[in-house]
Amino acid sequence: MKTDDIKQIWKSANADEIAGKQYSLNEIQEYRKKRSHQFSQSGKRSIYFDIGFKGLLILALLYLIAFQVTEPVYQQIIVVLTSITAILLGLNLIYLKKLKMIKETDAVMINLKNQLHYFENTYRNFIINSSLSNPFFVVTGFFFYFQFKYHEIRMGTPWEDPVLYSFLLTAFFISFGAQWANYRNQIKELTEAIKDLDEESIASLKIEEHRISRRRNLFMYTILIVVGLLLFLYFLMKFN
Repeated sequence: MKTDDIKQIWKSANADEIAGKQYSLNEIQEYRKKRSHQFSQSGKRSIYFDIGFKGLLILALLYLIAFQVTEPVYQQIIVVLTSITAILLGLNLIYLKKLKMIKETDAVMINLKNQLHYFENTYRNFIINSSLSNPFFVVTGFFFYFQFKYHEIRMGTPWEDPVLYSFLLTAFFISFGAQWANYRNQIKELTEAIKDLDEESIASLKIEEHRISRRRNLFMYTILIVVGLLLFLYFLMKFN
């Protein structure tokens, strides 16, 4: 079944739910204010989470190099990983600072336009930054596994153990794909909140579409999380 067919089935199934619902101008304005706040808070939560995640990775890598790993080659690799993670964490602080500079005021339209500019020009860089946390986490996990089981790290080169390195790529692309889909949806919603909410009938339609879209995205993210956990368990059993 093609993607367009699936989208058409989804739209048809929810047509009755969308049709006929109308919102007043006050409700539409409140919706705008709520969405403006939600966009800002969602971006901050994502950046805060990744800052904490990378901070824990740095601590774990420092523990390995200080107390566990003795092979010079892997000591150098850990130093490089720690340095890169620290740089990426620093970039996150810059992304967060820029987002905090967008002050929420009564001028909702100005807030929304500033947020759209931020998401289109700054937040997309954060997505790549954040997606790198997963493969770095996996590499760190492998280091701990080999170190505590064999008292040395036994990771082969990509051509010697392609499955392990394909897992690293999978970890990156799963995270990137999920975040990019959410990002594109946020850009769409911000654009619609700015352009399409001046007329009550169009606004009512967009508000209902947004609520249905949130339920659909929740379902998709749940599937992605389950697939990611299954892949993690598979490779954990493979190297056990």
